[in-house]
Amino acid sequence: MSVEEFIGRNIPPYGILSHTWEGSEVSYDEMRVGTARSKEAFHKIEMTCKLASGDGLDYVWVDTCCIDKSSSAELTEAINSMFVWYKRATICYVYLSDLESSADVSTALKDCRWFSRGWTLQELIAPQKVNFHDQNWQFKGCKNRLLEEISGITGISSTVLEHLAPLSSITVAARLSWAACRETTREEDAAYCLLGIFDVNMPLLYGEGTKAFRRLQEEIIKAECDLSIFAWMAEPSQSGQPGRRYSGILAESPMEFSGCRGIIKANESTFHADFSITNRGIRMHTGLLILETINSEGRLCVQDLGCFKDSDGPYHLGVRLRKCGPDMFVRKSPYSLVTLQSEPWNNISLYRTIYILSKLPEIPHLPHSQMLQRENDLIISCRTSAVQIRLPPGFKSYNARPTSHFDEHDRLFFATGDALHSWCFIQLEGENWLNGKKIRVSCFFLCMNWNGQSRKLVSTLVNKSSCDPVLISQFVAGVEHEQHNGMPPVMRDLGVFGIPVQDCVVLKKRGSTLRISHSIRKVFQPDICNNEMYQVDITLA
Repeated sequence: MSVEEFIGRNIPPYGILSHTWEGSEVSYDEMRVGTARSKEAFHKIEMTCKLASGDGLDYVWVDTCCIDKSSSAELTEAINSMFVWYKRATICYVYLSDLESSADVSTALKDCRWFSRGWTLQELIAPQKVNFHDQNWQFKGCKNRLLEEISGITGISSTVLEHLAPLSSITVAARLSWAACRETTREEDAAYCLLGIFDVNMPLLYGEGTKAFRRLQEEIIKAECDLSIFAWMAEPSQSGQPGRRYSGILAESPMEFSGCRGIIKANESTFHADFSITNRGIRMHTGLLILETINSEGRLCVQDLGCFKDSDGPYHLGVRLRKCGPDMFVRKSPYSLVTLQSEPWNNISLYRTIYILSKLPEIPHLPHSQMLQRENDLIISCRTSAVQIRLPPGFKSYNARPTSHFDEHDRLFFATGDALHSWCFIQLEGENWLNGKKIRVSCFFLCMNWNGQSRKLVSTLVNKSSCDPVLISQFVAGVEHEQHNGMPPVMRDLGVFGIPVQDCVVLKKRGSTLRISHSIRKVFQPDICNNEMYQVDITLA
């Protein structure tokens, strides 16, 4: 009944206690100075030693009295090593202080406080052998014989509980869902108690609050390439008011993963995405999905998360994104996910590197209208000028360049404060009836120098079939290269590439004429741009 220290590999077989802290537990200092026996909680230590001795073990480890919590270095080491210590134990004794001896384990187990605490999650998973004891220390069953009950309570599959499948085979979202309804006394421990579940390490900073869970997610991202970590859904507003329309891409707490049980990773051979942590947010090389909507949302940018719920079949889950700067995004509608129920690859945009903000600036408690304005300011704050494309019914836009400065939602190109030159290129396609027959229209719109800081604005609308598509691609690539190197786009190059400067496209069929024209006017729409902007109307006549 005294404390001994072992370091490195020279560690004898030992048992380990798992329990819920209640009142004044025995500390390391009390064991060291010999006052531990006077405390009521010493009974737990005594009974653990008795059980271990009966199993032929000479040592036990108890978290209350085997960690010198006055040493921050030792506490950090213990918390970062806890999962391994439980895993290496010969046996784990679980003391359920609120389980009566007369209770039916199959029905009463779910009501035990032990299943609602954060730290006991790893204490259930890590050890191979786990024995459960009631409030009188009577044996009530082992983990392997209570698999069905435990799996139903925790959502953890029996293959994980029996160590038949590694934790790494379970998606990050599903593992975080195991902790969604568990509580910890310290807010930071909601993150620290999960270190072993994800095989990551991080320093302890008590006092950082919810930042601890954000740091945990960042460490997980460094260790695992699993986009399901973004499959969380924000909790509804407690005030009854509509919540925020936008959020960062990282969750605020494990509770937001409560709906992630059963999320499975898609076949990696059909899905690839590289992502990492940077000081600008989550850096990701990906192709976004561009989806049409039937409401006022316009076109949606969706990030495919490469995972799906086993109950929903093979349909991937995705998150809505909204552009808030050049290739910079925030998460839109964080209270829901998108279910991609059709083949997504036909609607994928150009693969490129984007950034998604990890978190958003804090917004104080304001009336709903003012909060919406603050959120809108976040989206448009970088836009110093813009060109918005308004299409006739039935028309769609494709291949917008530069992609980094095109917002699908508002269908506009924007320039930022550091832009000396501006240009945009977009392909337009639609159908119209002419002489009783449907005619397909395919053209492109090109505009240069619209940011007001350089030369006169020039624009053109060109029939795609009247120009060599290879030359058009070469022209666009050349302009992108010039812009990247800080050089102004040169309008005289249009003639070299066979691109006329004109206001309209005229299509003739069997004596009838279809005229597709564009007009440009300056407008001020403070809800989508900070300054005056250009509005381009594409019309048919």
